[in-house]
Amino acid sequence: GAEAAPEFERTLEAVASLAARLSREGGAVGLRANGSLEGGGAPFVPLGGGPHQLPAILEVLARLSAAPGPSLRETLRAGLRLPWGISCLCFARSWRGSAPAFLRYLADRHVPALLFVSQPLRCEETEGDTPATVRPLASILAQEGEP
Repeated sequence: GAEAAPEFERTLEAVASLAARLSREGGAVGLRANGSLEGGGAPFVPLGGGPHQLPAILEVLARLSAAPGPSLRETLRAGLRLPWGISCLCFARSWRGSAPAFLRYLADRHVPALLFVSQPLRCEETEGDTPATVRPLASILAQEGEP
């Protein structure tokens, strides 16, 4: 909804900043989103490195809209393979909805993952889960000025 627009923009900013930092540090990065792209196409950049990787990710982020597409879990079940040794940084508006199921899906496949949420966490939302796997989006944005 329109009320989520500022959170959506902050999340895109955090994802772009992390992608730039990981690329700068020589890491392989990729992107898969469950939004839709303005102008069509799939919101997907395969895992990789090199000089064209970051511009490809930034282009997808610039064209991404908050209109939902298939869930990430459905996308992975449909055949998108996760390479061995991958770690995932996931972003969501809140801890509610499909986020817990997606983290369980990754955990069942032994894929380490962190979930960053733009809405503040309440204690009851993480009850029964490992709190270290769910973090506020602000924890990334606060580190922006640090080396």
